[in-house]
Amino acid sequence: MLIFLKFQFLEIVNSKNVSFDEKATCLLQNYFKASRRARGDSLPTHSIEIMTALAEGHARLSLRIIVTYEDILVVIFLYEQSLCYLYGCPGALPPLITGYEVEKIHEVMNAFENWLKCYLTTYLDSNDEED
Repeated sequence: MLIFLKFQFLEIVNSKNVSFDEKATCLLQNYFKASRRARGDSLPTHSIEIMTALAEGHARLSLRIIVTYEDILVVIFLYEQSLCYLYGCPGALPPLITGYEVEKIHEVMNAFENWLKCYLTTYLDSNDEED
């Protein structure tokens, strides 16, 4: 019975069409531009498609039809952790979650959001940034 319920949940989640709110779209575009400048060829050109799919999946799993700023923030956090592990980090390291510090997730995500704002400021021109 439990397996059937999980299957039903996944069917419901997959059937949702999601769209991006403006703030989420701007954050994703700005992050992609900044990362291409910071990392050059280390950031694959299809990264934005991967991050888009991850953000849509995160929104669907949360049973929402709108991809929010927070969805994109989580995806960028995960993507940044992976890129730093694989290729190293340009500049200052983003905040990390070590071990099972789930109780500190809000603190870590707030620190990551502050890091991301500095990262975007460093690698984007003022006429690049979209708010």
